[in-house]
Amino acid sequence: MSKTSRPGLNFFSVLLKKGANNQGFSLLEILVALGILAITLVALYTSQGSSLKASAAASRIQVATLLARNQLNFKLIELEKAQAKNNFPKDKEEDDGIFESPYEDYRWHWTIEKAEIPIGIAEGGASSEGEAQQPGMLPANSSYMGQIAQLVTEQLKESLRSIKLEVSWEELGSTHSVVLTTHIVKL
Repeated sequence: MSKTSRPGLNFFSVLLKKGANNQGFSLLEILVALGILAITLVALYTSQGSSLKASAAASRIQVATLLARNQLNFKLIELEKAQAKNNFPKDKEEDDGIFESPYEDYRWHWTIEKAEIPIGIAEGGASSEGEAQQPGMLPANSSYMGQIAQLVTEQLKESLRSIKLEVSWEELGSTHSVVLTTHIVKL
């Protein structure tokens, strides 16, 4: 039977025979390596925990947004049916509730009220004093323009409603919410 030489064994045997330093790592080197490993693992676990928390928060916001869109669509359909019967909301209306399972952690609250018209429009438009006027036109701040703007504003207020829907939920002891706002017009 012939001996076959193995390159790996010969290398180590040569090192051992020549008196190589075979003491291994010192305790200090091992402790430094373990310290670096521990710091790295703590940083990794912390970033992973933050990532999971952010992902859960994003998921809750996404669910709340989808629930809000769904609830708002139901309300808009209900208002369109009422408007077809000449029943347009005149005063402020409010309602609230809790979503059905599996979303009972989420609450909704909607409000319908007359839409706010920006002040600049109600006063006849915002115009700076140095603004150039075209020949033959009345100044933007004249009483005539103010009266027209007032009339248009009143008509708009009577035919425009703002619908605000808020979906809220409790998470880690604090309340979070998503708010959607839209408008309907009496045609």
